[in-house]
Amino acid sequence: MADVDLFSDDQIPPSALKRFLAANSWLIVEDRSREWEVWRAPSGLPSMMVTLVFDEEYDDYNQRLAEAVEGIMRVYKLTISELSERITALSADLFFFRIQQDSVDGTISFRQAQRALESIAVMVRAAATTVANPSHSHQGRRPAEVDEFLAEDLRLGHTKRGSFVVTAAARIERAVAVEPGSAHENPAHDDAPAAPEVPSNEQIDSAPAHGTAVPPFARRVMTTLSRSLEAAKNVAEKKAPVNTAVEKGLSLEMAEALERFSKEEGVQAIEVSFDWSDAVPPPPIDEVPSLITFDRPTLELIPQVADTLQDRQDPVRETLTGPVTLLSRNLAEEEAAESGEVALMAEVNGRVRKVFVELTGRAHEFAIQAYRDRFPITVTGDLVKKRSWQLQGYIEMDVEAAELLASRSSQRQTPSLPAAAEDDSAAPSPPGLETQADGDGGA
Repeated sequence: MADVDLFSDDQIPPSALKRFLAANSWLIVEDRSREWEVWRAPSGLPSMMVTLVFDEEYDDYNQRLAEAVEGIMRVYKLTISELSERITALSADLFFFRIQQDSVDGTISFRQAQRALESIAVMVRAAATTVANPSHSHQGRRPAEVDEFLAEDLRLGHTKRGSFVVTAAARIERAVAVEPGSAHENPAHDDAPAAPEVPSNEQIDSAPAHGTAVPPFARRVMTTLSRSLEAAKNVAEKKAPVNTAVEKGLSLEMAEALERFSKEEGVQAIEVSFDWSDAVPPPPIDEVPSLITFDRPTLELIPQVADTLQDRQDPVRETLTGPVTLLSRNLAEEEAAESGEVALMAEVNGRVRKVFVELTGRAHEFAIQAYRDRFPITVTGDLVKKRSWQLQGYIEMDVEAAELLASRSSQRQTPSLPAAAEDDSAAPSPPGLETQADGDGGA
């Protein structure tokens, strides 16, 4: 973070006030895009509204700005210098995800909002993964800095009344200066002092000059998110090839998360905007857009973008564990079949998915028993996503584990023998014989 105030004592820009309000749980209640916004104080503070005007052409721009600063100072009991310091210390990039819904009041259902939040989280995770490791498959374990960023530095704000807008703040640290021969250039140096963030080799190698500052991880995540969304839009609209989009950070995971919005009824458009923190230099305007809009026709083309990216994917060898939920034939037919397709529920990319796999021989027999007796199986293969998730290629089942679980399941279902009587000659017959006797009308 900067060591000096970013703002003079008599002027704090509305964009900085906006970051402060968003990070402190204020709620946008009314706005006109890129012109003005009305924010309401959260519960626990005195009831009040603050109007932020962004368009300097407004006649009352200065008056509204002064009123906003005065109101915030009053409610938090801060001087202008203290407010400036608080904003500087905040150091967060903001992004706003708006869903324009075809409804009377512009609202969306609770379940749709839940799905939207999940998709947005996947987009941010995809961008963070690309920044941490550009060659990552976006499957399986993620780099530690991705998990840390999502858990600690990405903060969710309030949605807006009258439409659905997700407000998020990506908190950033000071940019890291890359010096030739420094510990950042050679992270393995044992005597190097600890740094708040170590950039990847790719970012270090791309630093164009001596002492060039590498942007903080959170800033790189936000710029990658911005570029990759624009890249997805350009591919969908046939304005750029998919290779260029991948170079800009677009991944299959990102496209699939975006694709989910095309399947939501009533969604007319989505709009993603960014407000960059003043704590570090802003990204180049011509390279990193601050506003990306997908209208309905463009959203409906995103599945084609995902399919194109899927065709580029190399299969990933994965081991999945889960219960069998579907057999490809009727159970009576399956018993005589030597092979068949089954579906199991297993975790893929952090979510439980239905995965189809073709099994043969003993593996198929154990899958049938697992379906009957409700125990999990473990299968390894090449995980691919087409219209559904599938394990292909050379398929292996953990037969020993399946055999053990099948044995335990059989033992649980087998009735225990009654205790032996004192007179052995009077001991009851085994359960199977008793059943037969009863069926024959025995005593």
